[in-house]
Amino acid sequence: MVRKASGSGSASRKIRVPKNIEPVEVEEVEEEEYDEADDLNAYVPDPEIGDRYISRRLFGGHWDVDILTYALENKKNVLLMGDTGAGKTMLSRAYAAKAGMLYYSLPCDVSIDPSALFGKIVPTEEGGFEWVDGPVTQLVRYGGVLNISEINFMPPRIAASLYPLLDSRRQLPLLGNRGEIIEAHEDLLIVADMNPQYRGTTDLNAAFKNRFPIKVPWGYDKRVESHLVKNKELLSFAEKLRAKVGTELRTPVATNMLLEFEEHESALGLDFASENFLAAFEDTERGAVKQVYDVHKGNIKKFYDDERAKAEAGSAKDRMRNAVESASDDEDEIEIMDDEFEFEMED
Repeated sequence: MVRKASGSGSASRKIRVPKNIEPVEVEEVEEEEYDEADDLNAYVPDPEIGDRYISRRLFGGHWDVDILTYALENKKNVLLMGDTGAGKTMLSRAYAAKAGMLYYSLPCDVSIDPSALFGKIVPTEEGGFEWVDGPVTQLVRYGGVLNISEINFMPPRIAASLYPLLDSRRQLPLLGNRGEIIEAHEDLLIVADMNPQYRGTTDLNAAFKNRFPIKVPWGYDKRVESHLVKNKELLSFAEKLRAKVGTELRTPVATNMLLEFEEHESALGLDFASENFLAAFEDTERGAVKQVYDVHKGNIKKFYDDERAKAEAGSAKDRMRNAVESASDDEDEIEIMDDEFEFEMED
């Protein structure tokens, strides 16, 4: 099943894609019928993902999305290298969403069956057998954005199958389908990402790494985070913690941890958000994290208290205006009441 993207939004940075790319024609699927977690097929991400994405400038002053367009036009693979939770996977997904391209994120899980990625022979209703493409094969045939997530976790048997696709041949051999060899579609973009030097990972050997001509260091971006995280004191707290990573701390302070903090604070309160944040760190790290947090906690709390006070004041003003409008049609009287209410709130 392939999902048809729908929706719109205001873009923070226009994603330029080659003019010759045609959005794929896909089957209409009702939103409630689609469960991405259960769907191994490639799909077109919702365009709103591309519209919401906040681009960053890379070395040389180039925007990240423009680097992907350059890679697509010149058939070059891209490797993003950096800490977890910094938006590496989101870049390729947002690019596919904006371009209307098929997308699949290949999980580098040691337990995954290659047939779930490349395809397999299945019985037909007529009593015969036929080959059914897996999601990776779909993209190689028809074009799209293939994200190889956490490539330094990739099992050797999966890596070996991808070697001809990742080098200059750009071919995918399907031994299970009578030795078919697929020439990669001209609109195939391959973007891999990795979290270097984390526990459980392995270094890419030189030959494998050389299959990615474009290598991009990818860290936590202050500009991006300032757009995503409302509480600037929370960002200051995160910056202080990141300065300790490698000495007192091993656990990275990911952007998505800060977003989760704000989400939990809004729904469940500051105490829950604080304890949940601390729980992400190892037992031996929490003392150092709490020490830094206690310095910032007052200002973090003040920001949220102020935001709620503003929201409550706005709600009270709306209620007052609705009451006045229901009691009077005189615009001058309504404006006077508005001004009086503003004065009372300032006091």
